[in-house]
Amino acid sequence: MTPMKGRILVLPIAAALIAGVSLWRIEWQKTHRQRPPIELPADVRTVEALKFTLNDQTGRATKLDAYLGRTRLVLLFPGEGRNLERSASLATLADIQPALAATGIQALVVTPALSSEVRSAQSRRGSPFPFPVLTDIILQDPTPLPAHRLWGRFDEDRGVPLAGLFLIGRAGETAFANGRPRPVSDIQAVFRQLAAKEWPGP
Repeated sequence: MTPMKGRILVLPIAAALIAGVSLWRIEWQKTHRQRPPIELPADVRTVEALKFTLNDQTGRATKLDAYLGRTRLVLLFPGEGRNLERSASLATLADIQPALAATGIQALVVTPALSSEVRSAQSRRGSPFPFPVLTDIILQDPTPLPAHRLWGRFDEDRGVPLAGLFLIGRAGETAFANGRPRPVSDIQAVFRQLAAKEWPGP
């Protein structure tokens, strides 16, 4: 091969290499470019500041944070004090658990009842609750019902817990109003949607 022919072959090979490197760089930038933060509507915010760790009915520590970013959540505050048998919302939530499981939705319940009282309620109903029932009592924290207060489910004037149902999206977002998480306005209507395997939340 003459030197002239060698030079002629090198030029297209070099051009092909340069083009290949350029295409690779463009694709690399596309896949590694930092994604912008999720923009949420003004009345929807993430619950980063509202996380808690409470013991469930077995005495095991359960973190709200463990579910955020992994699944959609139904967070129920029954608001019936420590008498779980009086809570129609807790009974309904247990009834629709199969529909929640089928759609990958996790239910969590926060109650003023002690873990031992939750276990007693399970014995009386004849079966365990099919989701974590968390006791909002922390021995190291003198503040009564800290999670209830954090989520605006405590009446400071009367000193009693309030009922409320919150829907938390997969990205950890929930509805807010006046700077506080906003419970759904019609719990039974939301239960009907969830039983129909529909997600009415953000």
